[in-house]
Amino acid sequence: MHRATLDLLSCPSCRQAFMPTAHLEREDRIELGYLQCHGCAVVIPIISGIALFSEPLLHAGQASQEALRALQQAWFGSVESLASYRSERARRGTLEPYAAFQPFNESTRTLGPLLPHIDRALSPGDAILDTWCRTGWSGEWLAGRFPENRVISIWEGDSSVLGYRGFGYWLNLDRRASNLDLILTHPERPLPLADASITFLYALDSLHRYRLYPFAGECLRVTKPHGPIVFAHLHLTNSQPEPYFERGCHQFHGRDYRAWLDSVTQDGSRQGWILSEETLFRQSPGAELCDEPDMRHYNGLACLLSVSDVGLGVTAPALSSWRHIVSPLFRFHLGRSSASVASAQHDGMVGHLLTRHPIYEAILPAQPVPLDDVALATVLLAVLGEDHGSMGSHFDLPSGAPSVPQGNPEVAPAAGSQILPTSKALEYLRAIELVLAAPISKAAHQLQRFHCNQLPPDDDSLTQFGINLTSCNSPLLVLDGGEVLTGADLCRLHAALVACLPALGWRVEDWIALEFDGHPLQLLLAVLACAAGVNVRLLMSNEKSDGSSSTAIRHGSGDRARSLAIGLDGAENSLLGVISHHIADAPPAALCDAKLVVPCDNTVLALKLSAWLEVIAALDKQIDDQILLLDGQRPMKDLLLLLLAVCRQMPARGLRSS
Repeated sequence: MHRATLDLLSCPSCRQAFMPTAHLEREDRIELGYLQCHGCAVVIPIISGIALFSEPLLHAGQASQEALRALQQAWFGSVESLASYRSERARRGTLEPYAAFQPFNESTRTLGPLLPHIDRALSPGDAILDTWCRTGWSGEWLAGRFPENRVISIWEGDSSVLGYRGFGYWLNLDRRASNLDLILTHPERPLPLADASITFLYALDSLHRYRLYPFAGECLRVTKPHGPIVFAHLHLTNSQPEPYFERGCHQFHGRDYRAWLDSVTQDGSRQGWILSEETLFRQSPGAELCDEPDMRHYNGLACLLSVSDVGLGVTAPALSSWRHIVSPLFRFHLGRSSASVASAQHDGMVGHLLTRHPIYEAILPAQPVPLDDVALATVLLAVLGEDHGSMGSHFDLPSGAPSVPQGNPEVAPAAGSQILPTSKALEYLRAIELVLAAPISKAAHQLQRFHCNQLPPDDDSLTQFGINLTSCNSPLLVLDGGEVLTGADLCRLHAALVACLPALGWRVEDWIALEFDGHPLQLLLAVLACAAGVNVRLLMSNEKSDGSSSTAIRHGSGDRARSLAIGLDGAENSLLGVISHHIADAPPAALCDAKLVVPCDNTVLALKLSAWLEVIAALDKQIDDQILLLDGQRPMKDLLLLLLAVCRQMPARGLRSS
């Protein structure tokens, strides 16, 4: 917890200041320590930089460094136990619907049109309070959107999708945004904040959920007289859902909230608004607000804004540092180069959500949407958490990569090209709601992937790839001629390739260019070469005048370049011929992680093998293909299906044998 944040705190019981004690401190943040009230002497432990008002202690002796370490182990668990929980949940494929859906939810996005009002009210260093950090998303989003401000996020305690262990793992000091502080306390109790300490208060899904007393009054008390307050997502009695479903929480008419706002704005410092969630969701930032206490919709937003907020300018966000969340509502059809909203996905969770969110469903595509290679590549980079500015670098040729042979029809951008193939693709993907841009850190992006069941069970995708190969004795690749390769066969091929690197004149980190004419063995050799530590650029083969295909491998450049046939025809002086001499006696070899550059429409996509493996494991449960057909037409699609075969331990079938 930041020491500057301590100045904003006060004892929720006697309203006196806290005296901090730090056992472990990082720069200006207390990682392990406690707060003790000057009045009632109650002690509040701070563990992993999180203030646990939910677990008060009687005296300082209970908060010694040794005692807090023991409490940390008991409440937060070990890193190993949390990693095990993460892996087990990922393998089971379970997810909590509203945690996965939160970034896309219309109730979350109603803050957008109000941002010009918020921006105008805030100065650098001002504090923001977030009262509903249930999943970690709201606090991280606010911290990214307002990087010059301090964000304090509250959650009830050891409950819901994170609990103590989740907060300790995902939002500890090493992971969470540097301007974000966390307080665990129930909002139905007095808030541990001083009067008028907060400049902007954001209460998503809170005012209708918690007891109005003391929550409503506490929100007013801790916010500065001119500070904006946004109570997002209120269940109203203005109408009922059709078809009907139970919404729960306190339900009032918009006119009742209007009357309350009129009462609390009598001093004239702020103006109250009752806004329709439906209207706000379709509104642009800076658009004129329309007070609608008699709205026809059953969900609304109440806010208090400064009366001086007129003639607001709208500043476009700098998207270069934003990351993109891939929607868990879509299903990918790699074989058909498309994606679609899948109501049955995640055991019917998608259909359940859309039934309860018809406003959001209305903007989703009703039919499958096409995904060309660049759009698909952009989805892969979004999964990896690449920000907008860095995505383009993966469409450049890496330093040292082989250039395109003369006469090859493929067009690749020069290194450092300023043209970003992803720009139009991202615009398209955002328009169809397949991805959502957000100003979040890599750690926050990873947390949301966890909620969306897009985080593989293990961080080390390369090791998992090896485990999948060695444990699979069933077919993984079935060639058109009937030949079958199992996981054990692929392990032997990899070991033999590693053993024959000296004979080939290849070294780890060298580059080779491998020509591809559609045969699945060419793709397989490219993957195994990367796993042997050799960088591979996959090239589309040129058609020769006699109609045959060039299936060569080039190593080196200029006068030193050497070509070698792949040997699909059984030639002795070929890559497969050299490998065959080592396959019987080569010892098992460790997997390496080299780059694999693949044609992508009129450009290329360059990723390390581990990244290719990570994206396929991340999207496995959202990929529809049950029959994995490698048709040789699109090498990137065939590569993904080949890796998917290993991930699922099911056969991919090649449609090209010669």
